[in-house]
Amino acid sequence: MSPRTKEKFEEIRKDSRQNIVKTAMELFAEKGFHATSINAIADKANISKGLLYHYFKSKYELLDAIVFEAFEETDSLFDFVETQEYEPLEMIGKLAEMTFDSLEKNTELWKLLTGMAFKKHIQTRYKELIENKKTKYLQFGMELMQKMNVKDPLGELLFISAIIDGMSLHYLDNPKEYPKEIMINTFKKNLKLLYK
Repeated sequence: MSPRTKEKFEEIRKDSRQNIVKTAMELFAEKGFHATSINAIADKANISKGLLYHYFKSKYELLDAIVFEAFEETDSLFDFVETQEYEPLEMIGKLAEMTFDSLEKNTELWKLLTGMAFKKHIQTRYKELIENKKTKYLQFGMELMQKMNVKDPLGELLFISAIIDGMSLHYLDNPKEYPKEIMINTFKKNLKLLYK
């Protein structure tokens, strides 16, 4: 039997880490962060507790990995849209579509993060990160609103964001029954009516 190559070792390490993160996310979403023990995560991931601690020193480090991954995905969504040649209304519609694609692909992750968003200890732990992201996304949105020549760019941005947030919450509440395509199409149609 040949020794493992460095690449194979790194692949195994990456897969093990991802398995732990995925398992923790599922358990945090199902049972809650505080009710989930390191033992439960290790058991469900079919690894030893020692191996879990090799990758993550604590549950909070695991939560950090989950939160940072979610922000990276959101950043990549905005980065992608910024590189495209869309008119502002098309860009907003595309962001709504991509938001729902992410919700559909990572429903449990977004349920977890949505539920945790209102917890004070979470707000405190990620305050700086959240503020930085809010600033970045707000700037992006304000530039779109200004390109549309609306009278109240901030008000209109918050209005559109609230609609997308509301649609997202309804989707997360019942993903199998939510009429995603109808809602996205209705949203885009009404954007065109509102911002002729």
